[in-house]
Amino acid sequence: MIKSTSHAALVECKRRRKEYDLKVVIRCFHDPEQIIHDDSRLRLVRAELARVPVRPGVGN
Repeated sequence: MIKSTSHAALVECKRRRKEYDLKVVIRCFHDPEQIIHDDSRLRLVRAELARVPVRPGVGN
């Protein structure tokens, strides 16, 4: 969950997200059935991130 929209917090969130995605790819590499399970979880996370409001002028 994102608790702050500061630049540092968003950079940290992006770093953690890349690490998580890499772990999912590595875990699923040998088990195609796991890909289906993790893909639905990733969609839920992405949907939650899309709900975070963006402040005008921040990050532009």
